[in-house]
Amino acid sequence: MIQLLPALLLDRPRPTRARGGYFADRPSSSFLLPVEVVVPKEGSTSSGYVADDLTSTSKLKVAKWENAFENVSDQNPTLKNEFTEGDIDRFYLKVPMPWKEGEGTATVKIKTDSDPENEIEVTEIPGQPGVFRTKGLILVSNDVDDDIDDLYPEDGKDEGLDDVTHKAKLGETVTFTVPNPNGADITLTARVPARAEIDLTVRSYNVPDVRSPDEVGEAVEMIKALLSQIGIRVNANVQTQLQWPVQTLNAGTLSIYDYEQIPGQLPNPVKWADVYKEFSTAPGNGRTLVQNNFQLYFVRAADGAYGIAITREDVGNLENESNDVLQDFHFYVDNSFVSEANGHRPFTHAHELLHTMLLHLYSGNGGHSSGNKTHLIRSGTSPFDKVNASKRITKEQEDAVYEHIYVKPIQNE
Repeated sequence: MIQLLPALLLDRPRPTRARGGYFADRPSSSFLLPVEVVVPKEGSTSSGYVADDLTSTSKLKVAKWENAFENVSDQNPTLKNEFTEGDIDRFYLKVPMPWKEGEGTATVKIKTDSDPENEIEVTEIPGQPGVFRTKGLILVSNDVDDDIDDLYPEDGKDEGLDDVTHKAKLGETVTFTVPNPNGADITLTARVPARAEIDLTVRSYNVPDVRSPDEVGEAVEMIKALLSQIGIRVNANVQTQLQWPVQTLNAGTLSIYDYEQIPGQLPNPVKWADVYKEFSTAPGNGRTLVQNNFQLYFVRAADGAYGIAITREDVGNLENESNDVLQDFHFYVDNSFVSEANGHRPFTHAHELLHTMLLHLYSGNGGHSSGNKTHLIRSGTSPFDKVNASKRITKEQEDAVYEHIYVKPIQNE
């Protein structure tokens, strides 16, 4: 689809209206410059505003915050100065404002469907008098990231002139407004399209210490927010307060040792494969394995485990009594099985779901990335939501997720 960009002549003329926006009428020696949104070219590794490394776009992404933090192996990673300037999902508004030539700075407005309109500052580009640009801006999926000034006031006050984080959901629109002293304001929009989708069935059982229906809903919304980092829309079918279906277990209490069936750890351990089969079907369906979607279960863990991922490959190993069952823990096709105890962590469910989506990317480390405390797939997710919490997904992980058979690409949203 071809987008007609608003454009302005770089001078102080009388206004003339053009298709797609406003431009200024001057002699033939003058030239048009578009109002445009630019992003790093595919595969770019540059930081900051590098004109030759940027390309015009009408589609934006929710940022992954990759390379935004320092001391990532520490318990409390620190945010880099001007962290958005190195983000691969950053964007800039570039706008000719000839009436501001030589002034150095000006203002434009930005809003999303989830974030109110506010003015932000643009600076004149060296060597291009009368042409201005924003700082590197990013889209974020939640209020904590949007309100970043609470912890890092030097990086911009939310809704202030130096605000660099703007909340948006997949499917929404980002709108820029440029003041025009010679006529109507100029507007430019960009979309935040979903690039793929998954189906997720969520079941919460009526057993002690399991989240309430409202809390289940909040957990699903967190999953949607975190997967928006990689452009995935989650179509969730949520069922709550269900009756406990597994007859071989007591009152909805599971032990992680039951799952792993470690010899000598427990007397008469429950067979993990049996648990999987029970949960993979509605009563009376002959235990037919669920096809083509991901499954999330809310139960209660007796030993304090926050969550665990069970997959078809794991079940096959257990049924075959493989000696290396733990080698293939967490991977490949079907179910994310989440159990909860000792309080609720905000990222557990997205973490376990990501395990089932990542195939064997981290098969040598129990399914976890190592070192970076901000990664969603790290071992042990953060107990609270904050800017440097364990909720980030990398480009490498995104590429692996898109290879999963249940991740369905969306064309031209």
